[in-house]
Amino acid sequence: MMDIQVLRKLGFTVYYGDATRPDLMASAGAEEANVLVVAVDDKQKSLKIIDQARRRYPHLKILARAVDMDHTY
Repeated sequence: MMDIQVLRKLGFTVYYGDATRPDLMASAGAEEANVLVVAVDDKQKSLKIIDQARRRYPHLKILARAVDMDHTY
């Protein structure tokens, strides 16, 4: 598993924080971003992040990790 520092060394722009906070998403550049990766262990929190991102940033492609089969659907 790659950590944030490794991804940054490889040239990726990575932001770490509570993505349910609109101010964090805005300062991370969600308006200009192409992809949002959601890799949260908490099922309800990941669904909240995805819901907010879809409403605020409909252009984003969202890649999300599911925690179980029910969460996948």
